[in-house]
Amino acid sequence: MDDPAEEIVDAKDPYSFMQNLSLKDALVHLVIQGRASRFLIEGFLAILRKYFKAKVPKTKRTLLKTPTLIGSAIKPIQGGQLWYHGIENVLEKYFENVVPEVDAFTVDVSIDGLPLFKSSRKQLWPIQIRIVELLKHPAMIVGTFGGSKKPGSLEEFLRPLVEEINDLQRRGLKFGDKQISFSLRAFIADSPMRAALKAAMSFNAKHGCLKCTCVGTSIEVGPDSRKMIFDSINAEPRTDAGFRQRLDPLHHKEWRTPLEDIDGFDMVEGFPVSDRLHLADEGATQKVLVGLTTNLFERFVYVYPRQKEAVSTYMTKIRLPFEINRRIRSLNKLPLWKAAEYRTFLHYTSVVSLKYFCSQDGAFNNFLFYFCGLTIFSSVEHQRHWPVAKIMLDEFVRHFAKYYGRSNLISNVHNIQHIAEEVFKLGPLDSFSAYEFENNLRFVKQCVKSGTKTVEQVAGRLIERRHIIKAYNGRVQSYPQLKANGRFFISEDFSLHTQFQNRWFLTKERNIVKLIEVKKSNDSSFVIIGDLLESCEELFHAVSDNDNVLADIQLSSIDIYIFKVKCNVPTSRVEVPYRSVKCKLVPVFITSRSLLQLPVRVSPQPDSIALFPLLHTFQN
Repeated sequence: MDDPAEEIVDAKDPYSFMQNLSLKDALVHLVIQGRASRFLIEGFLAILRKYFKAKVPKTKRTLLKTPTLIGSAIKPIQGGQLWYHGIENVLEKYFENVVPEVDAFTVDVSIDGLPLFKSSRKQLWPIQIRIVELLKHPAMIVGTFGGSKKPGSLEEFLRPLVEEINDLQRRGLKFGDKQISFSLRAFIADSPMRAALKAAMSFNAKHGCLKCTCVGTSIEVGPDSRKMIFDSINAEPRTDAGFRQRLDPLHHKEWRTPLEDIDGFDMVEGFPVSDRLHLADEGATQKVLVGLTTNLFERFVYVYPRQKEAVSTYMTKIRLPFEINRRIRSLNKLPLWKAAEYRTFLHYTSVVSLKYFCSQDGAFNNFLFYFCGLTIFSSVEHQRHWPVAKIMLDEFVRHFAKYYGRSNLISNVHNIQHIAEEVFKLGPLDSFSAYEFENNLRFVKQCVKSGTKTVEQVAGRLIERRHIIKAYNGRVQSYPQLKANGRFFISEDFSLHTQFQNRWFLTKERNIVKLIEVKKSNDSSFVIIGDLLESCEELFHAVSDNDNVLADIQLSSIDIYIFKVKCNVPTSRVEVPYRSVKCKLVPVFITSRSLLQLPVRVSPQPDSIALFPLLHTFQN
């Protein structure tokens, strides 16, 4: 197959947001995001006034509309200070120029700790919200706590939030003449924060599981070291009534959380443990990959440094599509990997690269259950397979100790069995993940210039930013679009190009096509000219073990649109209407021999390609 090495620049305009902004608002946006100094900003404003006769302010404070009375809104509480701006204030300012199209706001809340400096214990605890019905709108920060330690009193920290949520659930919100109902869906947080917000025992305590009544087992893992593991499956689930009645007293702290006072809120289902960022990407996926590459698991092949380097070289040479922004780094940099790298590794390279590590078929099949379960639960396109995915993840957890060691049955592994029930209730994994909230925390950290008055600094920058981060009724981009450089946008986050890693797609008839060019048809629509692959095969077949299985599992990779094709497979030229495109495919070369086979070959010649669906690109 062809192997073009060309690189092209992303055709999307990084400053397209300015089409909805005035000159002053555009300047504010660049000043806030660029963190420019006062001298540079005020000098630039002087140039605009003198040479371009622009009507802009003289000072940075006037330009940014920096509030002068922020301190009066910050209240001292036990352990630090709290600035609570409020959900209603934030939403009213955001929708100042637009009436929301929906009739109801269902809100997720996220609270997370944010350390500020390596040499200081100062930290922030921002409170964020996200509107479930408005996926294209950003997460918003409605308040923050700051101090040298966590809030000393949940009552003081959470009571303003609880009171406002109850108030909004009773009366709703009004934008213009439109009344919109309001309801709380869930709190999204990592394991320590979930336990803290619920006033429950830590996630690694004997009675620490928030979803079921399993009891952990403390085991010895060293001369003076012990670890809590959770090796039970399908324990009796916890309920909201049981939580409030303290039916399992060892699960609770001595005090109660104010969140129990939220009207109609379920204290068990309202705290999902299946946030994929923490549970899977930085949890189970990281644990498996780190364990395999550092030889922690006895049931897998011992990997020597040269072999590890060969696998690493293979992975880093994989060219990823436009839509995957973060490339996978070397395995030597595994401690520095971000959650998005583990996510990319799992969905698009793990099945090809980890097969070499498995000395037994059962070990690789067990990993396939994890891979398939996460893949299926990541998209509504695979909803018909959700019941099978539940069984797969249960089987993965049940046999985890057999392949990875009983001492590795930590809380994150145990909670994988709870993914299914939460996906059935809340939707695909990405619909309630912490990724968007985590990305928003970067701005919060950038707001802090010094260690004094940290809450005041954050509050000031957030109030400045709300003048420009608003919902607009501006011109909406229409799709599809064909750019001058040949990049064809089917939607905002799905494009095709003749570049090798961006040309593969699947049609709704399940045909694999390699793009050649895009042209307009007679009716001004778009037609994709491409080479249709005349044959393909399954990459894997996941089957249940015969050893005490919960249910029979039979799943071909083709069932979830994963294929293997030969490099020399025959093709035929076809014309495909763009509306017939089902999804984009990620091509990954399959090496002709094991990367762990001695002598090691760093760049073996491939004879086949694995094709994985880019999960967010499925078209209806």
